[in-house]
Amino acid sequence: MNLAQHKKPYAYYQVERAIAKGVLIIPKTCELCSNRESIIPHHWNGYDYPLDVWFICRSCNNILRGRHDGTMSKDDILGVLNNYYPTHIVAKKYGVTTPLVTWRVRNGLFPGSRKLTDFFPNGPKTKYDPWFIPKDLIEVQV
Repeated sequence: MNLAQHKKPYAYYQVERAIAKGVLIIPKTCELCSNRESIIPHHWNGYDYPLDVWFICRSCNNILRGRHDGTMSKDDILGVLNNYYPTHIVAKKYGVTTPLVTWRVRNGLFPGSRKLTDFFPNGPKTKYDPWFIPKDLIEVQV
């Protein structure tokens, strides 16, 4: 177990206390994609800063999983989301599963799609590197 995993329970405890005291307010939508389902805190800058969280949906949390070193700010991620949709949003728009969208991306059906590490080559490497699809492709096809 690494040091970050030891700090994680304390960080979530601090968030729960701050929510109970009204210091932190959980928004009704994801701060990144505006999804309304399963909003949870994401410690984007690591567990050393327990109250420095984004409230995001579980799907966006899966995208950012393992990237807790502060190399990607919220503005950086929002900059990507201004022009690209993550696969879970495309799946929702088409009414299909995220793995099906990922399969379509890998088979060239969404040209111009990029992985998260393409945007942040100096960021931490994780085994899951999500795809982002250009918004103009989706808005034309849907």
